[in-house]
Amino acid sequence: CKTVDLLINQEVSMKVDLTAEEVGWKSIIMSANNDKIEKKISLDYKIVDDPRMYVRVEHPETVQFGETFTVFIKLKKSSFSIPQKVHITLKGSGFQNEWRVTELDNAQELRLDLENVPLEGKNKLTVTTQWEDNSGKKFEDQQETTIIAKPNNFLDRIKMMGNWFKN
Repeated sequence: CKTVDLLINQEVSMKVDLTAEEVGWKSIIMSANNDKIEKKISLDYKIVDDPRMYVRVEHPETVQFGETFTVFIKLKKSSFSIPQKVHITLKGSGFQNEWRVTELDNAQELRLDLENVPLEGKNKLTVTTQWEDNSGKKFEDQQETTIIAKPNNFLDRIKMMGNWFKN
């Protein structure tokens, strides 16, 4: 708190250094008064952080060869700042899918039903997430997970070996 005495029609400029201890909306209250009037105003300001998000990939641990299965990608903002221009890529053996989200202000769930995917015994899925902040600074996260495929019969086992050679 600082006190300054002013005469009528006199102006003074003050500089206030604000510390960014916590992100979010903050307020500073300024008041002017004398023995006849009192005036108070609140100045609101925002302290921002780098936008971050939590990405979770859900899928079955094992699938039968030839079976349709679903992969879910759950996105949730984990910062005060909102991730912008979010680009999500799910890549696996023989397929790639992409999603775009303008801004991630609420949690979202992406769903992909995979059918007739050329599965091998161990199938690596890679989820790459890219996003920006309001000023265009870029961020990226990458996760890998594995789905095990089980053959239904000897012919499926041969097909899976062929997929392993192709991939």
